[in-house]
Amino acid sequence: MEQSFKKDVLRELREGNGRILLHDEMEERPGIFSIIPLWETVSEEDILTPRDIFNLMAKEGYKASHLLPLLKPTDIDFPR
Repeated sequence: MEQSFKKDVLRELREGNGRILLHDEMEERPGIFSIIPLWETVSEEDILTPRDIFNLMAKEGYKASHLLPLLKPTDIDFPR
């Protein structure tokens, strides 16, 4: 799934001549938010999956034994 998403982002980056469309939330007033489009200029080397970052850190000498998936708190069944 990560590689598929990375391919999609790289395709958008090439089609956008080095720019990708991101979105941010801006608080207009307390509790009221708007979604704001942002065009960002990036290089293909800037597009990394969590696995890419993990491998890069290991290559740079960091001691890491495994990669943990990022989950929403609602996806985790915490013991009570």
